[in-house]
Amino acid sequence: MGLLSKLNIFARTDDPGAMVTVDDLKAMMDKHEDITIVDVRNTARFGCEHIAGSVNIPLKLIRKHDDVLIGVLDHGNKLVVCCEDGDQCWAARDIIMSRGAKIVVCLKGGMKEWVRSGGMLIAD
Repeated sequence: MGLLSKLNIFARTDDPGAMVTVDDLKAMMDKHEDITIVDVRNTARFGCEHIAGSVNIPLKLIRKHDDVLIGVLDHGNKLVVCCEDGDQCWAARDIIMSRGAKIVVCLKGGMKEWVRSGGMLIAD
């Protein structure tokens, strides 16, 4: 049994509680819910455009360094993980949950879906 099958990375996409739609995220943001949006794309992509208020912790760093999540996990907020198209968020979600986060969901369709739906973006 390989590492990917142990983490169930690909099996989680059918779990409705493990993801939120763009509309769900917009509603949470409008209600000022206690959420943290973790963008796991690389720093260059994040700098070009990202969801206002999101934090950038590239998946590459999440995989290699336990300490990059300390500030995010300390808040106890619901974490919404986003990536480019919704594929990499599952790996990030599994790692983040293994490090102690309780409520972690993926943004269905990622940034591509956010942009397609007219979601607001900012750049650094």
